[in-house]
Amino acid sequence: DRRGSFLGENMIDRVKKNLERMMKKKQVKAVILRINSPGGTVASSQELYQSILDLRRKFNKPIIALLGDVAASGGYYVASACDRIVAEPGTITGSIGVIFQTGEFHGLLKRYGISFNTIKSGPYKDIGSPMRPMEAEEKKILQDMIDGAYEQFVQAVAQGRRISPLDVRKVADGRIWLGQFARGIAMIDEDTGFKGAVELAKNMRKISGEPKLYWDWDFREE
Repeated sequence: DRRGSFLGENMIDRVKKNLERMMKKKQVKAVILRINSPGGTVASSQELYQSILDLRRKFNKPIIALLGDVAASGGYYVASACDRIVAEPGTITGSIGVIFQTGEFHGLLKRYGISFNTIKSGPYKDIGSPMRPMEAEEKKILQDMIDGAYEQFVQAVAQGRRISPLDVRKVADGRIWLGQFARGIAMIDEDTGFKGAVELAKNMRKISGEPKLYWDWDFREE
């Protein structure tokens, strides 16, 4: 969501704005986007994913994802929108999947004689409440929601990585991988870190000699 880390409060808007500002500069031939995030909500990940796709089409310049210590779940979702993904061999990435959790405290509350009165406008308004057991129909509703979000995730990765959804599903069981292993299953392109990302950008744009590196703070807002 918009309240923490890479996918946090105003961070989505800031990343989108900084990316567009960099892409507009004639002297910038490619952009390396550092991602260090355990993830976020589906919608925030989708918003940034789509923004990256739009910027790539609009400016016809490559965006390379550079994964840091952790780039998992929503972090990997966003990375898959980039032209290439580069990590360190020890980067923790993957975690393709969606999760919803709720506790169940009704047994503990009953033991101590604590009860709750719930007034609701519809039968599912308190779905997921920890104050009572979950009904089978409620579990189905939530499972259908998770399955739908998961399918969106799989399709996004398949589109971004240019592989089939079937191949994505083979590794999209929620597990995490080290960068070295992720490269072996084509979830990333290289595990060569920052230097590798620079070299990749240089080769993609056919830049001869040593490229000049710019940072986002080099282009202050006017």
